[in-house]
Amino acid sequence: MPEYTYKCFTCGRQQNITHAMGADRAIVCNHCGGGTHRKYQATQVNWGGLKPSAGEHSPEMKSRFDNEIENRERFKEHKHDHEITQAAAEGREADV
Repeated sequence: MPEYTYKCFTCGRQQNITHAMGADRAIVCNHCGGGTHRKYQATQVNWGGLKPSAGEHSPEMKSRFDNEIENRERFKEHKHDHEITQAAAEGREADV
């Protein structure tokens, strides 16, 4: 279940409450008993001991990203060489 942060209207303290996404609860401050409002933020989900995939931080994705960068640099070099060769064949200077 996701964990939400609530802030007290009276004393300004924050507290984290875990409840279902669809639950409509009136949360009161643990410190002063005042009314609270939920702060809008990306919610955290308790996966019950399971870890979500590392996504873009995984070694596999880093490797793919590095390869993509290398491929783009190689393409730029080949394109540049081709432009020089093409310009020489046409008897003009390449726009470098």
